[in-house]
Amino acid sequence: MPRSCRPRLAVLAAVLATLLAGATLVAAPAQVRAWDAGSFSVSDEAILIGLTNQARVAAGLGPLRVSSALHNLAEWRSRDMAVRNYFAHEIPPEGYRVFHYMDQRGIVYSLAGENIGWDIAPDNQAAAVVQQMFLDSPGHRANILNAKWDSMGVGAFKGADGAMKFAVLFMQKAAAHG
Repeated sequence: MPRSCRPRLAVLAAVLATLLAGATLVAAPAQVRAWDAGSFSVSDEAILIGLTNQARVAAGLGPLRVSSALHNLAEWRSRDMAVRNYFAHEIPPEGYRVFHYMDQRGIVYSLAGENIGWDIAPDNQAAAVVQQMFLDSPGHRANILNAKWDSMGVGAFKGADGAMKFAVLFMQKAAAHG
């Protein structure tokens, strides 16, 4: 390498080191932002997905992939419960269950399940608290650990009253017909 290039390389290395040092500061953990009333929490949805898959893997099952169709429906469910102030698998006023709405939206499945939960835990603990409630309940735990599921979707919405409503939808996709 010619001698005249060495000073340029030293300057380039110094600039690169400065940029990398700056990137380290930018990549540092940010302060946890509060979950505003009347909004979804994408981070709590992601935490609940991760905790669900962690429980499945610990039980010797495969992780579930996130279905955008189930995610959208789960967000609708969690928001609907918060905004209309109910907490039930039967959706008012007709009393349909979520499977009716899956069919209406053209979601094709062989088997499906739903876990719903709510809590008023601190924002940075909400997803973990509801997951623990699910795991402590035999029916909810059975849904999480059902070996037939291959997909899931999660909705997490905080109502005006501060209560956080969660909907977790599971499904086994319908087998393709020849």
